[in-house]
Amino acid sequence: MQNRLLRNVGYFFIWGDFYLLLFGVHSLFVGAVDFGFYLQEYFQAARALLDWFASWNPITLYCVSFFYEWPAALVFLSRFTISTLIGLWLVKRFS
Repeated sequence: MQNRLLRNVGYFFIWGDFYLLLFGVHSLFVGAVDFGFYLQEYFQAARALLDWFASWNPITLYCVSFFYEWPAALVFLSRFTISTLIGLWLVKRFS
């Protein structure tokens, strides 16, 4: 039962983040924008939530502002790659 559950979680990691690939390709065509600008322009709710999270203390403020400086395509495509690799590992290990 647990093997089947972990295999299905792996499939979710592989196929559930397909939208990140679309966001990454879209951010490449928009231009060289950083992640903070991309969130503010296209995902106002996410930007408001991350700003609220950043206001907790100076450490979270530094972490969030650090990721705001990164290129948006790099953030989306690296997160897609990492989650897909985890999903492939889970499917291969528990199938």
